[in-house]
Amino acid sequence: MGMERQLVERENVYHFKLDETNYRESQAVVTEEYQKALILEVLREGPQSVREIAGSSGLPVYTVSVLLSEIEKSGPGGIAGL
Repeated sequence: MGMERQLVERENVYHFKLDETNYRESQAVVTEEYQKALILEVLREGPQSVREIAGSSGLPVYTVSVLLSEIEKSGPGGIAGL
């Protein structure tokens, strides 16, 4: 995201300074949602093993495994708009 210093130490365009902890938590959520969407995009090509998904997405095997479990638990439509 690259705006951490500006948003945490100074302020955003609405003259609001963000709490560093909240900024880091939101950054982690955005990263996880991006990774889930990336996995789903890879799976549009068809069923694949965790290792194949990891290879296609560039994500570590462990990350793919954990996120696949979360995707499965959330069910259809469990990821924003996907």
